[in-house]
Amino acid sequence: EGAGVMKAMTFTPDSGTLLLAEEDGSLRSMSMENGEMLDISIPGLFGPITMEFSPDGKVLALGMTNYSIMLADYESFSVFTTLEGHTGFVTSITFLPDASLLISTSMDGTIRFWGIK
Repeated sequence: EGAGVMKAMTFTPDSGTLLLAEEDGSLRSMSMENGEMLDISIPGLFGPITMEFSPDGKVLALGMTNYSIMLADYESFSVFTTLEGHTGFVTSITFLPDASLLISTSMDGTIRFWGIK
């Protein structure tokens, strides 16, 4: 199925779903089992350019073009935290295996370490 320009993608930890971020800021999920595409709505979403799931699959971290990182509950897609501190686009994010720390890089040349509770 045709889609817009993709800016980021990530698999759920179980590899059953591929999450896609489009250039217009929208998110879509694609089932790896049957190829079904679903639109995902996250209030306040602002141009994600990188995404990563926590190792347990419960949290979706989205690096944004407004220099922030949004943390959303994957089941409800509700944002529960916005991390701010970068002064450039967030280019990469990753969780430690125990999900206690999120590490991000940015076009501002910094690496930030965020404690996750």
